[in-house]
Amino acid sequence: MRYNEKVFKVMVILAKLMKENPQIKLDDLSEEDFKKMVEKMDLINDNVTEAENKLFATEKERNDHFTKMNAFALRLKSLIVAIYGPDSPLLKQIGLVLKSERKKGKKGANSKKAAEKTVTQPVKP
Repeated sequence: MRYNEKVFKVMVILAKLMKENPQIKLDDLSEEDFKKMVEKMDLINDNVTEAENKLFATEKERNDHFTKMNAFALRLKSLIVAIYGPDSPLLKQIGLVLKSERKKGKKGANSKKAAEKTVTQPVKP
């Protein structure tokens, strides 16, 4: 079963109830054993929280570093295009599309759309 905060809170209450009410007991579980289980879960939760905080900080550091690297990478890509031209085979190696391989728009497609939008409606008398 996966950890659930709401269920764990109920378990803490059960441990208190076992201590306060001796008639609440199980043959194979003492009040002291259940209390120790709850305390161990608290310790595990603290360890998980600490690990999550450390992971968050590490991921933030990674993202900040990546952002800085990406700014340089964009500048380097632009420099390669400027030096070697928009059809250089180097561009494919860095994930860019060559100018000669780009899809070309249909001739007149934009002018037809513009003409359709400017059609005037007749005036009603």
